[in-house]
Amino acid sequence: MILSVKLTGTGTVSGVQGVAFTITLRYNLVFNSETGTLDGTCRGGATFKKIGSGLVHSDISVGVPSASDGSWHLHLSILPLNTVGGTGQIVTSDGRTIPGIIHGVYQPGLGRTVLNLTGTQDGVGMASHIILVNGETGVELQRATGHVLGQRINFSF
Repeated sequence: MILSVKLTGTGTVSGVQGVAFTITLRYNLVFNSETGTLDGTCRGGATFKKIGSGLVHSDISVGVPSASDGSWHLHLSILPLNTVGGTGQIVTSDGRTIPGIIHGVYQPGLGRTVLNLTGTQDGVGMASHIILVNGETGVELQRATGHVLGQRINFSF
């Protein structure tokens, strides 16, 4: 997982008031399921006007909440009209809910439904493309692609 952070502002640094600053950091992290931590490196730079600048380079290990294992579930509420619509949400292992809107189409000749889930509110930036098919035991997931919470989705059955 890559996390980029940019901080800008003005404040008091080492007793000097009104110091404008910019701090840019890039975290390269991997989830360690054995320790329940995100491990990796942090690199970047910091500039403090009137004072100076420098580079940031650090190894990092950050614990994730105990209920988190990185998994999530997709819940869909579909309204089948002339076009398919509705709402969807991603629910993470720690209970966080990321809302979205569904737009799609049912293709009766192929027995499949094609959905696009786009994030709203706290879910802005989330996007996924989902294909459901009529199977022997009911509706089955055939394909899912997109990105959610920085994870790339690429699933096909």
